[in-house]
Amino acid sequence: LGMGGSSLAPEVIASIVGRDGGSPNLRVLDSTDPDQIRSVENAIDIARTLFVVASKSGTTLEVNLLNQYFHQRAVERLGGVDAGRRFVLTTDPGSKLYQAAEKDHVREVFAGVPSVGGRFSALSNFGLEPFLYALTELAPPPRGRDSDHGVIPPESVNFSGFVFKIQANMNKR
Repeated sequence: LGMGGSSLAPEVIASIVGRDGGSPNLRVLDSTDPDQIRSVENAIDIARTLFVVASKSGTTLEVNLLNQYFHQRAVERLGGVDAGRRFVLTTDPGSKLYQAAEKDHVREVFAGVPSVGGRFSALSNFGLEPFLYALTELAPPPRGRDSDHGVIPPESVNFSGFVFKIQANMNKR
């Protein structure tokens, strides 16, 4: 749930990474059009959905309305605390959205870097941290890989895989 760069970045990353069979489906909602909201709501199972709510300022009206709408639907279906566990937020520290997190019992809050402007926030922990969290939390576990010597289980010291590191704004000089 986001607007502008908050929703565009995850959509672009997901289109690049792709989707493996059995992995979660990313649905981006960056509209307050009732038909689009209804379409997303009808396509998901709230009890099995992780909502990533992204607003750098924490005051974006549309994002806050979408968050309130889906949080209320989750409360109706699951109860308050369990509903909150279906939500992660990414916003600047101290924002209204950040402050609401405790009351709503959200699963996790990823604090943005206030010095990074909204246009560039997708390349900071604001855009990447929720993506990586969702990837590790929801992706299927590693599977064994075929080799010339048979299948190598992922816990083997001979197992190798693609490892990547994303780093931004780490050098304070």
